[in-house]
Amino acid sequence: MVPEAGARMGFRSCALRPGYLNISRRGFRDATFSGRILKNRVCRVSGADPTKGLQGFNSGLSPPYETVDMPLGATIMTAHLLTHSENTLNSKYLPNDFNERGKMVSIRNVTLLLAVFMAFHSLCLGEDLSTAQSKGNIFTGEIRLVGNGVAWAWVECDEKGTPTRIGATFTETALSGLPADLPASQDGAWEYPLSLPVQVDVPPYTHIVINWEPHGHVPPGIYDVPHFDFHFYLIDPAQRVKITCRDSDQSRCFTKPDTKFMPAGYILPSGTDVPRMGVHWVDPSSPEFNKQPFTKTFIYGSYDGYLSFLEPMTAKTYLDTKPNSSETIKLPIAYQRHGYYPTAYTVKYDPTRKEYTVALDGLILR
Repeated sequence: MVPEAGARMGFRSCALRPGYLNISRRGFRDATFSGRILKNRVCRVSGADPTKGLQGFNSGLSPPYETVDMPLGATIMTAHLLTHSENTLNSKYLPNDFNERGKMVSIRNVTLLLAVFMAFHSLCLGEDLSTAQSKGNIFTGEIRLVGNGVAWAWVECDEKGTPTRIGATFTETALSGLPADLPASQDGAWEYPLSLPVQVDVPPYTHIVINWEPHGHVPPGIYDVPHFDFHFYLIDPAQRVKITCRDSDQSRCFTKPDTKFMPAGYILPSGTDVPRMGVHWVDPSSPEFNKQPFTKTFIYGSYDGYLSFLEPMTAKTYLDTKPNSSETIKLPIAYQRHGYYPTAYTVKYDPTRKEYTVALDGLILR
């Protein structure tokens, strides 16, 4: 079962209270749009003050930020105004070359509106909450733009409310319109953070970040091809952004966890320390280290003696083949943090919905 961006949207889930749909727009403008299902099948919508990013919904189309209830058509227009109208957001949130990128903005306007329509068609005009809850068990987090498409994180639970899978899903269009070069404003790859659904806890995970590597990275001849990193972080965002891997922090990056906390056979090569991540452990028995092209692999990350992330990594050319694969994961014999750890990972394309999913499967409480 692949999580949908609309029909499940956190309401067919293992919690008893309604959830929220958040659509985040970063880059050309900072804005957030949220909607809440009501019993009368309209949406309660609100917009975030762009000066506060994702912190606290201040609601409304424009100052003084009033929360309003509206049907589907008005909901779509609200999202459009909140995320793309120069009358709504101050021009200081636009890049200097905005006019030259107008065509891309227009394309992304349409992309966002389609994403909103997908989400709210089921959310606002579909079944009531009690019916929806009985049909599924998936929570979804914030939707955000990636390339010319959208992506979101999700958690799947069993009938008892126990997490069984966690993953990220993104539309096929997310593979187009991606940056061709690395960002000038930060070290490393492009980051697309995805918040986890607020309705369910799934320790030890705190958030997911999709990293787009337009030129790949070390080691040369192995991972130096365009690819995506899917980081399932075990540390919170505030701790993650403090990781510099420079000066005194470099020793913390290369402080290794005890061997019992790492799967047998994984090694820590030099040069794998990356700001906001930590260091990357690889499996030298993987095909890409044995004269085969890199397609997909599974990496462990650590920082200051603790695991910091779990990472499926996929070449863009592999995603272009529209795969449907599941691989077992090599596991350690002990765990430092109490939580749900995977036994396999999936990379799957859904031809019906034209969506990709990268997931950690078979979660077991350790």
